[in-house]
Amino acid sequence: MKNLAALSSESGLSKERLRQLCVAGRIPGARRVGRQWFVDDHARIPDRKPGRPRAQPRKSEALGLAFPYDWSNPAIDDDALIANILSRGIFEDICRACAHYGVDRVERIAAEPMASPYSPLPRMLRNIERGFAFARAQ
Repeated sequence: MKNLAALSSESGLSKERLRQLCVAGRIPGARRVGRQWFVDDHARIPDRKPGRPRAQPRKSEALGLAFPYDWSNPAIDDDALIANILSRGIFEDICRACAHYGVDRVERIAAEPMASPYSPLPRMLRNIERGFAFARAQ
């Protein structure tokens, strides 16, 4: 039988986490004696790492965009994300969207009514397309 301090140094989990697992009944063979918990020498400790599971990064983070276009809806549709990027008009973000989704798709969404009130957008998209063509030629 080991107390939680000894088990903590062996398992790498904190004493508090081990106590929580004992209270929840997730460590078989754990017994409480007075105010201390003791665990059998061969008890199996659950494998899950402590803490909350990491959330999937937002699309704007995954693309490396300068603005969190999907802050209110992490599951935003790709076309809606592209429309949000176009409406903001940040050149670097438009380049990243074109590189990820393709210039044709971004141009198709830009041609939709009310997709972008930003007037220099057609010129920006032409320049991006020329830059991609130049990069492919190199």
